Amino acid sequence: FYRSNAQVIISIQYIHSFKPVGGGKIMVNIQLDSFQPVQISQENAGEFKKWVGQ
Repeated sequence: FYRSNAQVIISIQYIHSFKPVGGGKIMVNIQLDSFQPVQISQENAGEFKKWVGQ
């Protein structure tokens, strides 16, 4: 699991896709209908990429 922010914890099995957005941030699309895309901050982007294996 990865804590993207204070409200959201992500399980790797529910990540549909992710892509870089401006300013070094990452937008993560979750496979659940009830979730809006989750933004990963620039400060946490490197850690997130390591977690997903990139």
